[in-house]
Amino acid sequence: MSEGRRPLQFPALPPHHRAQGHWSQNIRKAHDIVSDTYNHATRVLRQEDHDPLRLQIIAEKIINDSLPVLEALDSEIQDASWTDKCAEALATTVVELRQASEAAVNIANSRYAKVNPVSTETAPYQTRGRPRKVIDSRWLEDALSPRRKITFKRLAVALHMHRNTLRRHLKRHNVYQRFSAICNADLDILVKTFKFHKPDSGLQLPSWLSMIP
Repeated sequence: MSEGRRPLQFPALPPHHRAQGHWSQNIRKAHDIVSDTYNHATRVLRQEDHDPLRLQIIAEKIINDSLPVLEALDSEIQDASWTDKCAEALATTVVELRQASEAAVNIANSRYAKVNPVSTETAPYQTRGRPRKVIDSRWLEDALSPRRKITFKRLAVALHMHRNTLRRHLKRHNVYQRFSAICNADLDILVKTFKFHKPDSGLQLPSWLSMIP
């Protein structure tokens, strides 16, 4: 669904079912939380250069945080038409975030694949042996950035060299594999999402060990 069918702003609260009634502070605050997340996602989608990890984090935040809040609001507001509009807006945004994330990864990988960063260098007065391979340091740093999602093994295969050789090149250029600098809140979302999809992951104690007092 395109942005033309998705509202640019999250739907406002409907009129209170009582003629002179007003929504409570808790309801207005809950609505503001969902609205802020939605509007932030809309602004990010308008940007030209997308960070795939950032898009995924926002999508998971909508699923894990915004939708449960909307469900709680629905039980209090009891306006099916309004709830449907909000749910459709959130669901459409999640789809667009995931599509934009996948597209950003594909674009980044296509650009990465078209560049040949390896050149050869012959030392002065060298008459024997193979020319030394030289890898562009800026290409290496970009290839190992978190947004690329390129494993060390895959990078070595793409460069047609052993992993130990690649490590020497990285050390020579002072390039190291970096991890994404995300805030604690976003990291917490990723951990919750991982635990939800893989609840049995992590360290498990033997059954007999749990019986020890």
